[in-house]
Amino acid sequence: MSSEVLFAEQFFPRYEGERWELLHGQAVPRPAVADRAHGIALNLVAFHLGQHVLAYNLGFMFSGGSKFLLRRTPDLVRDPDLAFVRMRAWPPTKASATATFHLIWRLRWSLLKKAPKT
Repeated sequence: MSSEVLFAEQFFPRYEGERWELLHGQAVPRPAVADRAHGIALNLVAFHLGQHVLAYNLGFMFSGGSKFLLRRTPDLVRDPDLAFVRMRAWPPTKASATATFHLIWRLRWSLLKKAPKT
């Protein structure tokens, strides 16, 4: 870990696509999934929670690799395994909320169309 203090604006492009977090202005590597059981449990929680969130239009689910700027000065950027953001908290503008909703809806619809019939 370097002693250089980073701000989110410097951190995001430098660590794009990598599993790093920004804690107290310091870039810190984030370990991969601990073991197979963790990965299986995470997938089950993500699937069931995601179904509930979509069914009731509660917000959005994000998986690992989705970094969140949580605090400024010093900047705190976290990269959780799984995250839920309430509809009213994301995104900050009505225009981008509408665009995001349509993107999520198209993705959901395409997945439903491809789902095997039971």
